[in-house]
Amino acid sequence: MSDLGPTRHPDNSAISQRRKALDITQAELARACGISRQFLSMMESGRVQPNVQTALKMAAALGSSVEELFATEEDGNVELEVTSSRENLPAGTRVNVALISGRWVAHPADTPETISGGFCPADGVLVRAGARHVVASQQPLRELEGNLIIAGCDPALHLLCNAKLDAPGHSIWVNCGSGISLQHLREGLVHVAGLHYGFDGEDENLRMVKSTIPDEDIFIMRFSSWEQGWLLSPRVPKSFLGVADIANNKLRIANREHGAAVRRWLDEELVAHGIEPSSIAGYQSCHLSHTEAVDSIMADRADLMLGPCVIASVFGLRFIPIGRVAFDLAFRRTLFEHPRMDASIKWLASKRFHQELSTLPGYHVT
Repeated sequence: MSDLGPTRHPDNSAISQRRKALDITQAELARACGISRQFLSMMESGRVQPNVQTALKMAAALGSSVEELFATEEDGNVELEVTSSRENLPAGTRVNVALISGRWVAHPADTPETISGGFCPADGVLVRAGARHVVASQQPLRELEGNLIIAGCDPALHLLCNAKLDAPGHSIWVNCGSGISLQHLREGLVHVAGLHYGFDGEDENLRMVKSTIPDEDIFIMRFSSWEQGWLLSPRVPKSFLGVADIANNKLRIANREHGAAVRRWLDEELVAHGIEPSSIAGYQSCHLSHTEAVDSIMADRADLMLGPCVIASVFGLRFIPIGRVAFDLAFRRTLFEHPRMDASIKWLASKRFHQELSTLPGYHVT
């Protein structure tokens, strides 16, 4: 299936034409702009757009203006053939889109995890669904090409996606568990996967990446570290200490989906204590995010869940810690060439981000 959307030809791009007219090689222009020749080639083919500084350097090197080099006829009125991250999305669904490994990918903009905060702007609308999904957008193509999709369950990812970065496009947070996040990365549905299979000091995240995506060059970096534990409703006795007390007190758990890090930890604990999962009310439930699980507790459909301290703090639930987890970001090394990823990495190293993170209950600044 071809889902590249609007096509451009390298020989017809303004950058390529201007460079050739001045008899400048790709290597020479790339060196003048402080970028790799491969990234320049992707720019000339229309696959990526530079950040502001690179665009200004290129305009100066070619004796042109930024507008002349990067304006496109498709800007402001495009139709993209996309691969959808979810099945059976109906026409009319508002979506966010991004270019990942040469194809356009669409994620629904309005989900149970996002709607509680009100509607946010979307990149476009799904105008045709079925065998071929087509999205109509009024956004400039160069902005859509700059979009970055990050999956994971750490609520602090919202800080990154709302950061004002000096790069085209915007960052999109897909709120999901570690298992789904890794699956999305493997299938090319997101740029970055967030995961927390191990506690601080362990290499479990690295092991899971290597076993899930064994034949690719994946880079892993630490995003955050936070306190994980039990979130308890007022119905849970004060004497509650852990797994062994769930069945004894006939408590209902808001469990996560198969593959989620906290569900794997729970299964390991049940085996260690010799407890049959069938003896726990709610074990078969499948909540796709911390938000969905805590909603069940607040609606009195469940009594407890596993999750981060910050969620307990926000919803006023009792919290019993079990350990500090390492939340890492995994992505293909080729993503270092992406302008928005480059800007994101710089922001994650900033004092501003560390200050923001340190204000969240249970978080540790690495």
